[in-house]
Amino acid sequence: MSPFLIVNSGVPYNITTGLDPGDTGFPAARPALLAGVAAGACKGANLVYAAAFGCFDLLPPAGMAVIGRNFASGPPAVNIGLRIAHTWAFGGEGPSGISRVAGHGGPMHNGPPAGMFDLPAGKRYNVTISAFTLNALNHASFAPPEGDLSSPYFGQPLGLGGLIVMAHGGAAGTYNRKIDSQVRFTF
Repeated sequence: MSPFLIVNSGVPYNITTGLDPGDTGFPAARPALLAGVAAGACKGANLVYAAAFGCFDLLPPAGMAVIGRNFASGPPAVNIGLRIAHTWAFGGEGPSGISRVAGHGGPMHNGPPAGMFDLPAGKRYNVTISAFTLNALNHASFAPPEGDLSSPYFGQPLGLGGLIVMAHGGAAGTYNRKIDSQVRFTF
């Protein structure tokens, strides 16, 4: 059995106003965060209250400090991988696994460490059954939330995160548990 645990802190993301006051063609202006303004006092045409942060001014006056790039942090990601395998050996005497060079009987010098992939010594045939899974607990790890303050989805993740699933044959939008099984016969 081989467990594999991956834990990542949240990915930073930008908070923007969704407005283009400078007429640049790209609505990515940054808001100003008003210190000490409670939710009830955050009222006005250009003010938006976000519970996790406070009161934002979407159109801050010239010279007012705005929030920096990557101001917020997305949710952490957790992924547990697991591989379980068992080998059965049978038959008469045979070579002792793949750690020998074919025809020479000597140890390999440019391969994995000795014993890492060896098969049970003394038996001619081996059957290995294994199963491998990523996201073994089927836990969803979300992408950074929507950072546009003018969006009704502000603060909500709109997708699933974690690129490790792509190496496992999935896609970034299908972060469900996936189990691969394998049967290997060696002789």
